[in-house]
Amino acid sequence: SPTEIRATVPSNSVGLRRLSLNTAGGKVLADFTYRSAPQITAISVGDPTTTRLIAGKNFTGRINVKFGSSDAAIISSGTTTTSIKVTPPTGSGTVDVTVTTSNSNGGGSATLTGGFSY
Repeated sequence: SPTEIRATVPSNSVGLRRLSLNTAGGKVLADFTYRSAPQITAISVGDPTTTRLIAGKNFTGRINVKFGSSDAAIISSGTTTTSIKVTPPTGSGTVDVTVTTSNSNGGGSATLTGGFSY
């Protein structure tokens, strides 16, 4: 395609990387930062008790949190990349909790299966 390049990036390439592209017009170099997908390690009761604190890592860029198929209200993600404070949506039963991140250099998602019970 004249407007798009797709490449597979090795899984161990987190950090600043240089992209080198040879074209008919010459060589193009560009730097980019590859970031890891988020990981959820725990969910605990927050303060106030109607909130939940999601612990993990790589919470960067735009963040979306779902309890089952419903969006949670994000109260704060602050400057930390290891916790997010949310208010779960109303629901019932046990649901998966998914954190999705996106930024100019990618992103990803993590799901904690059965991570929350109403």
